[in-house]
Amino acid sequence: MIYPEDAEFEMRVGAFRSRMECDIAVISHSRDIYYFAGTIQPSILLIPKDGEPVMFFRMNMDKGKDETWIGDCRKGGIKEVCEIIRNYSVIGLEKDVIPLSIYESIHKRAGRDIETTDITPAILLTRMIKSRYEIKMMEEAAKISNAGHERLREALHEGISEIELAAEVEYAMRRAGHEGLLHIRRWDGFLHYGMIASGENLYIPSGYPGATITGVGMSRAASYGASSRRIRKGDLVMADIGGSYAGYHSDEARMYVVGSADELQLERYEILLEIQERVIPVMRPGNRVSDVYEAAFKVIQEHGCEEWFMGFWHYGARYLGHGIGIEIDEPPLVAPGVDIPLQEGMTLALEPKLIVPGWSGVDLEDTFLITESGAKPITFSRRDLVEV
Repeated sequence: MIYPEDAEFEMRVGAFRSRMECDIAVISHSRDIYYFAGTIQPSILLIPKDGEPVMFFRMNMDKGKDETWIGDCRKGGIKEVCEIIRNYSVIGLEKDVIPLSIYESIHKRAGRDIETTDITPAILLTRMIKSRYEIKMMEEAAKISNAGHERLREALHEGISEIELAAEVEYAMRRAGHEGLLHIRRWDGFLHYGMIASGENLYIPSGYPGATITGVGMSRAASYGASSRRIRKGDLVMADIGGSYAGYHSDEARMYVVGSADELQLERYEILLEIQERVIPVMRPGNRVSDVYEAAFKVIQEHGCEEWFMGFWHYGARYLGHGIGIEIDEPPLVAPGVDIPLQEGMTLALEPKLIVPGWSGVDLEDTFLITESGAKPITFSRRDLVEV
């Protein structure tokens, strides 16, 4: 495994500092610590506006010191952190993910009324532009998701259950180096390898993990992903799976059919291919993120299927995709009104889908890199509606 050079971590910290609107940042979310320090050992990272970063390890300090580039490593937790931050005026916290108990403990232990501000936007904007190293890791992740799709084409047959098919796919991905986790930035969320669903399960909304085709899962306790449903001849089958390598992700959805695809299945899937064809030329530096959504929605309007697009009939959601990196759901959200300029080094997962009540659903997702000359796909599994 190859890890970034110290100079890259220093550049990340410098880019974050240029966006900081506080005197010192207290970083406790493991993904953010990994991004800035290169370790996920239990710790808290302090980044002052001026001066050297400091890491406090709650445990495994020897391993953490070996993994991080940061020179000032100490043993301790919230108590020791507060002894430092009480000397600063404005304290930055990741307010979207910090547990309330830690937030309250910081205020209590600081020994005075401290002013806090949210540093999450600055962190995520810093992470939005990927380095060559990060792009390479995402390309490796894409190889892993491709291994999953290759195995699915071999294993899919009439009579296999969704969960049996998922087991084949997950085993192939694990053997290819998948880390077994997909990281998402929400306190109540979890993902593993992705989602496999078929037939009517493609249009049944689960409400988790979002406005997308999710499958129904094995129980009410985990109501997304593969179920015990047995796949029948003529069924559409979706595999939306994420690769994971060195903490970085790819996101890729493909469609399959058992037997020969009928005219309606082909027609609706062709709409997704047309969307992808029309949005790729728009994905270049200088255009806005919202321009990408509008190009896709224009195709949907031309085909008169607005209410099926992205499950709008149920969720009322308008989006096309999301950023991706060390978390599978990063900014920018590809949606109307998101006027962030596209920049070289952004990575976007675009996932157009049609969810048709009483029929089924179709999905197509790829991860793209924005380059100086336009969009380059990172994921590369075959994109046709595969007949098995």
